[in-house]
Amino acid sequence: LLFSHSQKEEKIRDKDLFDFTTDEILNVLRAMYSTSLASLETFLYTMITYIDWSIANGVTKGSNNLARLIKTNDLLSCIDSSLKLYITKNELEKMCE
Repeated sequence: LLFSHSQKEEKIRDKDLFDFTTDEILNVLRAMYSTSLASLETFLYTMITYIDWSIANGVTKGSNNLARLIKTNDLLSCIDSSLKLYITKNELEKMCE
């Protein structure tokens, strides 16, 4: 899921995720439409691991993993609070009608 979202951004920017700026990484995280900090932290950890791998294997020209600069406050700004996690029984019944 994460890499399908990042792939769209990679095509737009004509570069791989490991060469993204911090803002570009945050854009990918926003596109995940996540409703929890824990899920965003998981996505970010996955990105960090991928970028670390690319640096260690010489796939990227860079030597700094910019995803490591992203802090909790940055992630909090990526949470989509407009999405509902739960619905009431009445809402469910109206949907089913």
